[in-house]
Amino acid sequence: MAADHRTLMSEGKSLASKMSVTPDTTDDDVRDLMKESADDLKDLTEKTAGADWDKDFIDHEIKGHKDVLDKLQDAAKNTTNPQLRTALEKATGKVQEHLTKAQDIKDNALNKDSTRKG
Repeated sequence: MAADHRTLMSEGKSLASKMSVTPDTTDDDVRDLMKESADDLKDLTEKTAGADWDKDFIDHEIKGHKDVLDKLQDAAKNTTNPQLRTALEKATGKVQEHLTKAQDIKDNALNKDSTRKG
């Protein structure tokens, strides 16, 4: 997952450079999402490892991927640039793949672990 994220970020930066655009990191939505992610990461690093940590982590991943997926889908729908739309649709597919895997982990692996204990 981390390798996919690095690849998508690199491709996005390359496309932005090629198109001579600078992403707006001052936008309230972007700034809020970045702060929320940093706060969530801080909360996770302060918790003790175990089943509760696993559940919190996967819930965080699901929420984060849903939020990003919504933004990518909106951007792809609203752009008129075919090159940008292609890049956004590629990113959308990868984020959807990650979301599906995270949901599968929550529904199968984590729920099985909790039913074994009970």
